[in-house]
Amino acid sequence: MDNTLQEILTLVEKGTIEQRCAALLVLGALKSDSAAVVKLVGAMLEHPNPVLKDYALRYFEEVQPKNNIAQLLKMLDDPDKEMQERAVRSLTGAEQSAVQPLLRGITGASRAWQLNAARVLCAVRGKAAMKGLLQMLAGGTDETNKVVCDLVTPALRAMDAKEHDALYDEVESFATSLDVKQQRPAVVSAMRLLGQLGRPQARRWLFKFVGAEQHPAVRSHALVALLRCLREQDIRKDEYARLFPVLEEKEFSEATRLALDLLDLVEQLGDPDYRRRDVAAGSLRKIPEARATLIKELSACKDASKAWSIAELLPSFEGKWRQDILDSLWKRLQEAIEREDRIQTAFLHVLKQADAAFVYKQLAEQGGKLVKAKKYKEAVGFLAPLKDFPEFKPENKFHLASAQLKLHAHTVASHKNHPAVELLTDLCRNSAYPVFEALKKEKSLAPEDLFALGFSLVERAGQERGLGMDLLEHIAEKFPRNKIGKNAKNKLKLAGV
Repeated sequence: MDNTLQEILTLVEKGTIEQRCAALLVLGALKSDSAAVVKLVGAMLEHPNPVLKDYALRYFEEVQPKNNIAQLLKMLDDPDKEMQERAVRSLTGAEQSAVQPLLRGITGASRAWQLNAARVLCAVRGKAAMKGLLQMLAGGTDETNKVVCDLVTPALRAMDAKEHDALYDEVESFATSLDVKQQRPAVVSAMRLLGQLGRPQARRWLFKFVGAEQHPAVRSHALVALLRCLREQDIRKDEYARLFPVLEEKEFSEATRLALDLLDLVEQLGDPDYRRRDVAAGSLRKIPEARATLIKELSACKDASKAWSIAELLPSFEGKWRQDILDSLWKRLQEAIEREDRIQTAFLHVLKQADAAFVYKQLAEQGGKLVKAKKYKEAVGFLAPLKDFPEFKPENKFHLASAQLKLHAHTVASHKNHPAVELLTDLCRNSAYPVFEALKKEKSLAPEDLFALGFSLVERAGQERGLGMDLLEHIAEKFPRNKIGKNAKNKLKLAGV
């Protein structure tokens, strides 16, 4: 066998290309992995003939000898990318035995070699491999380090909790040892890795880099990492103090956007601390895209303070209001009025700004329906807001007055500034609305209601006094033998009529 093996090796070394390729196939089939064989076949990996190199690499792939690492390392920056890929696969198969040779070869190697080495280290993992990757990052460029960090991502997914803990400790130690002025690419890489690990305890180191004095790339990566590390975590008081200045900067930068995301400013609009609310509102005004989020939040909001903060903020944004959104906000306003919930003021404010004619019509129609249904208290809830519209239509004013009159008829005579009386007085003085005829036809008003109203108005001056006399005369004529008719007649005599 020794003679036969020697003859095969001689063919590998001195035969024709075809003989060499065949001899390499035989060596692979024999699983021959002696040092002499590995050395000779390894030399073939440097041969200029691509076919011979291919068969030599096949031997290593087939046999996987323990001492083949040095030969495979040479292939990591081979001009043929397929050769590179095959070398990476073979080195990955060697697992931990490939780590130290790779680490020794990194310094001074080409970029292609280093990135392929990083691929192997990420694939085999382990403490030594991860430390080696960090050392690569310490002296790497922005471009190279980004690729290396991207390679770490799938490796992280494959790690168990114990490996994650060990890697976090290594990355944290690595991060705190760096000088941001001298090693900015490495600092950015540490931030990327900490963000991928997502540990809240990284916050202390990361918050050091959010200030305006830092390079924009450093700030952005620090904030991105914080977003990932602080998911479902509360921002601390001292951390707010670091983030607020970012929001108050004149220019809307990437750092500002990330700080907004980190603070979740829409939520801050409901914060008990007025300063946080003000900063949040001021920052959101800088973002036109925030309008859609604010509308969505308002539609679902149940907190009156937060809803009002959003209501005050929305008019500062430009944009059309879709009908489905108006309908949704009207539904929320309707529910709030029915519950007598103070959040109704926020919805009303927004709807008036968005489409005053729409919300006026909705309020007036709903109020009118409730008056007809004799649900006077509920009707007042919908009709009363109409007083604050520029044009409070006479018919709606009358509906509100009649509802208030039914609710509080017993106080009309004693209450000089009764709301129903004031509304009807205004109708008499400032409109052509046929108040007396409308009152006579209003089926919801009983004779006692009309008597109380007439009693109050007849003691006034001007047109409303005339309305009071008309009402009392109407009662006296319609019910001449009843007590209420006689009372009306007596009141008219006392009034000098």
